[in-house]
Amino acid sequence: FAPGETEKTVVVPIVDNCVASPSLSVGFGLVAPGTNTIPVGLIDTSSASSSLAITNGTPALNVTTAVDNSGVLNASPFISGAYRATNAGGNNNNGFDLLNIRLAATNVGDDCALSYKWEYVDATPTLPIAKFGSIAPVTNLGTGSSVEFKLPFVAENTNLNYKVTVTHPELGSTETEFNHSVAIAPYWMRLKNYGDAGDGDECAFVDGSSDLDLWTECSSGVSRNFVYNHVTKQIIGEQKVGGQYGCWDGLNYNACNASSGNQQLTYSTNADGDQCAAETQIYNVAGNNSYYETTLGVLRFSGNARWVGCPRSDWDWVGTP
Repeated sequence: FAPGETEKTVVVPIVDNCVASPSLSVGFGLVAPGTNTIPVGLIDTSSASSSLAITNGTPALNVTTAVDNSGVLNASPFISGAYRATNAGGNNNNGFDLLNIRLAATNVGDDCALSYKWEYVDATPTLPIAKFGSIAPVTNLGTGSSVEFKLPFVAENTNLNYKVTVTHPELGSTETEFNHSVAIAPYWMRLKNYGDAGDGDECAFVDGSSDLDLWTECSSGVSRNFVYNHVTKQIIGEQKVGGQYGCWDGLNYNACNASSGNQQLTYSTNADGDQCAAETQIYNVAGNNSYYETTLGVLRFSGNARWVGCPRSDWDWVGTP
């Protein structure tokens, strides 16, 4: 202190090394130069006001999570507010394969490397495990700043609920949980029939609540949206039947029942034995019964897939959700 100086600023550098450390302190005292003495009452260097405590300054954990599918093979696309559980349907019993998703965490509180543990909690609504053979993600999804897993089959908009438990190196074994969810949905498509000259193309739709029919409108809509389940071999619609999932059932649209023979369907080319080799036919897996369009645009379910001509038994999955 210079003569007359009563205040002094002291800089104490503190390095954030992301290592757990006990609280430290820096003491202050006054000494007089030369033979001068300082009256004891001038300053008590043993009091709390004459020392500096360096305590834990770790900020509150602030971790965000999000889907990051960059570089993920067979990654789920984000369409209309939801990640799609499968890819698009093909035309030869292919497509509608379950896709992958990656969840990633970001520490936005500081620059320290955190430890993460990911867990699947449940789904809202409940996954259709018994109905469609949906397989829930494993409970322990993994560790690290990101985890990747295969999505379950769903037949309606669903929230997958998960949590990530985070440990900060400066806080020892203290754990903090963050609960989040990700919205997933079916890859809804339409089934288009190509008819023949003069009839035009038409798509299947649910007429009322229990019948299947055809119409020229092929845009996305609850009554026209369908998805295929490879496990139960059912064509499932977005429109429900009495609050239950609805499925193609012969010429009807009924509550899904995997034991119903008319609901066990597949689609492929050459379904009728080379008579319509290039066309994709939808048929009952037990009896080779195809859906097809008549000259009046009426949907029929018959054991003979080709008597009206191949184009009228030709179907394609078209459109996007």
